[in-house]
Amino acid sequence: TGNVDKETGKGESGKEAEKSEVKEGEEKPEGPPDEYEEFAVPEGIVYDEELANEFKPIAKDLKLEQAGAQKRVDHYAEMQKRTQAAMIQTQTDFVKKLQDQAMADPEIGGANWKGKAEVNVGRALKVLGSEGMDQLINENPALGNHPDFLKLLNKAGALLGEDSLVEARAGANAEKSTAEILFG
Repeated sequence: TGNVDKETGKGESGKEAEKSEVKEGEEKPEGPPDEYEEFAVPEGIVYDEELANEFKPIAKDLKLEQAGAQKRVDHYAEMQKRTQAAMIQTQTDFVKKLQDQAMADPEIGGANWKGKAEVNVGRALKVLGSEGMDQLINENPALGNHPDFLKLLNKAGALLGEDSLVEARAGANAEKSTAEILFG
């Protein structure tokens, strides 16, 4: 058996293999570069120069070569994509849960929704709402699907009632002139 190098833990054959990886006339790069090149990020990820500049001294302290630092950037980007996907899924699941609760609610759900609640909610938003309210609901789907919010709008819409023509009743005021009605 051959001698083992105390620093690398490799025997003579390991050192020979390491030397053979370096092509003739090239020096094997050792340690971090003086300056890291801009890291590549996957499509859909915005390059954050401030974050990259915070990472570069850490990579240098870890004695990472450009390729090693890039591997860590790639891993971080993948973690960010997974985190974002998980957040979107959580939001989607929450909105679906609210929709299911609203449709199961005896006051506004099921047949009541298609019957009058949908009309009342629409009326309340049309009469009492605004462009800002529409934008708020569109940007926050949980709000527009929350059973309590829909109940509020249903009640408001019901109080607003349908537009209808109020007809005079036959009776005491039917035969009176305007002056008689006003001045008695």
